[in-house]
Amino acid sequence: MKYRGEIFQDLTGRCRPCANRRRGVPTRIELIELSSGGMLKRDPHNSRRAWVTCPDCPEPKEERYVLIPPERSKQFQDYTGRCPAHANLFRRELRRKKYAAEGHTTLLSGGTVRRDPDNPKYGWVTCPEGSSECEGERYVFVHFGKSLRNLTGVCRPCLGWRRRRTERDEHPSGALVRRDERDPSNSRRVVFICPNPKKQPGCLGKSYAWLKAFDDPDYCGLCENCQGNDPPNKIKKDLILKDGPDGTDGTQILYSQDEGQRVRVRYWQCGHTQPLTRQTIAVMLSRHRLGKRRWPPRCHQCFLNPDALAERIAAEKLAEMGVQAHPQNSNVQEKGDAQKIASSRKGGRERKLTDQKVLNEIDALGSRVSVSALARNFQCSRATINNWVHDKGYPDLASFVEARRGAGV
Repeated sequence: MKYRGEIFQDLTGRCRPCANRRRGVPTRIELIELSSGGMLKRDPHNSRRAWVTCPDCPEPKEERYVLIPPERSKQFQDYTGRCPAHANLFRRELRRKKYAAEGHTTLLSGGTVRRDPDNPKYGWVTCPEGSSECEGERYVFVHFGKSLRNLTGVCRPCLGWRRRRTERDEHPSGALVRRDERDPSNSRRVVFICPNPKKQPGCLGKSYAWLKAFDDPDYCGLCENCQGNDPPNKIKKDLILKDGPDGTDGTQILYSQDEGQRVRVRYWQCGHTQPLTRQTIAVMLSRHRLGKRRWPPRCHQCFLNPDALAERIAAEKLAEMGVQAHPQNSNVQEKGDAQKIASSRKGGRERKLTDQKVLNEIDALGSRVSVSALARNFQCSRATINNWVHDKGYPDLASFVEARRGAGV
């Protein structure tokens, strides 16, 4: 024959019963008595399956054709052959005997817990307090395992008695906290007595505060009026930020010029002074120090009108230059120099606006034409473009473009 593979060379031609007999596999039904008392009949044609009878089932016992563990394994030695119902009962009985042998477990609080053998998720817990209202031993649900070490075993009456003992305590700030008295509008706010030693006329004395606030040992413990009149840790020294040009002194926060709840801030670029609340300053300082948002160099009004700020800065610089070099210049010359300085601060020299240049730019931009695009190309402000269009007698840039293109210019 032409077949020369390894499988063909190992081919014997024997049938299955003869091959099993030669390999040592039993070819007849073999009866095996299990350790539990059940009987096992091995299938001669399949060594992993057998007919099994349950030792706990009543007579006549029914045979089940099931999958069995390998013969030489530990699972086969422990195999009982019980049906699913009797196997669950057998495991439950083993668990009950195991839990019954455990006995009582002493908790860290001093109480004890004993597991129910018939219901492993429940047990009898003894309260360690032993007050007059104590329930003693009670049958409750218990988380057995690693969470058992966190169990205190205190019953509800004793827990309330323990809380009533500490309902009124003194905070490190000196405030007397009354946890048994709550705010009618919010139960998470408790009553406390203000410990302000100055006894100001506006002190409320008895006030409300959040219960979690007294968990902080550094809490001031003052009422709202005392906090407003003399807030704790109030900053009174001026602060100068290093946000100026090249890291020099810039914005000044004048804490010494406190106006009640507001503090004056002087911006380094525009020189204006604006009052801000302490809370707003604290938020802006936090963002500035974390690098999330830098402190603005100019006030809000100068931010909305940058052209006026640029002209004012240019005029101030021109005045300084005129006093040193040309003190007798005319107003017209000063205005022209101011415009030059303002244009130089914006990044370059302004291009002269003519109809032809504007039309050339409009044709180059096409559908993207806008006041901002023209201002960027001519290196001037948008107000300059709008003023130039208004001087030509048109309300806006679109009307000017339509009129000039309609005229064929």
